[in-house]
Amino acid sequence: MATTLPLTIIPDPDGEGSASVFVDVEIDGRRMPFLLDTGAAGSRTSHGPPTTDGGPPQRVAQSGGALGGDARQMRRAMVKTLIWGAGDRALTVHGIEMEAADDDLPGPAHILGLDVLAAHRLDVIYSAHLLVVDGEGRAPLTTPLLLSSHGHPHVELDWNGLKVCALLDTGASVSIVDSAFAAAHPSIVAVHGRDNGTDAYGTTAETQMATLAGPRIGGRAFRPSLAAIAPIRGIQPAGDPEFDVILGHPLLAQADWSLDLPGRRWSFVDELVADAALIE
Repeated sequence: MATTLPLTIIPDPDGEGSASVFVDVEIDGRRMPFLLDTGAAGSRTSHGPPTTDGGPPQRVAQSGGALGGDARQMRRAMVKTLIWGAGDRALTVHGIEMEAADDDLPGPAHILGLDVLAAHRLDVIYSAHLLVVDGEGRAPLTTPLLLSSHGHPHVELDWNGLKVCALLDTGASVSIVDSAFAAAHPSIVAVHGRDNGTDAYGTTAETQMATLAGPRIGGRAFRPSLAAIAPIRGIQPAGDPEFDVILGHPLLAQADWSLDLPGRRWSFVDELVADAALIE
């Protein structure tokens, strides 16, 4: 049974298409916006509100973000009930442990990550500001979806025969390109000014900004879009897919994506609608 949720898309002050995408989630009776983040292995909530089990989180985990820096120690919080969606189609998760964000941590206080998302098909419909979870009645997805050991989705980018693996990250306000790849391909990554960026784990750094030439993805041409440059090559765990690009909002918002994470398949939403019309 499909569940449809509105997406709240908040543009970043810097513009150029950068934005963050949120969905309302209820945890232990309190509703709040969570960053929709296919780039995060786990979910996160602020540690202060009465949405945890009432006691201080005890366990400690190491986390690091795309902008590098030392891994942070993150406390843990037990959430008794997480609900996303509304009415009889709401999805409920019981007894989920999340990272507990400190009050002084920059970035979003609440993140909905792959510990929740990986069990579902996600139709991220940027054009209508909607998220459809476990959609039904459409033609089956046919393009294989490469996943990491934690369920991070990856797609292939194609620049006139130069093919590159990219992590598809709905939680990234801009795309991120590996610094070595950018240096080796100036015709693809046009470098311009610098800006301060903060990743989801609170690491803030001055980053080089660039315009990423539009690739082809799944046979579809995309327009050039804003990207940051950072040394991301090799940040994945051993054995996971290697990637030189993290696809963020300026590129992702140019299309509507259907990601069947447990089925390891993907397509563009408009292609599914067209295919379904042909077979009905």
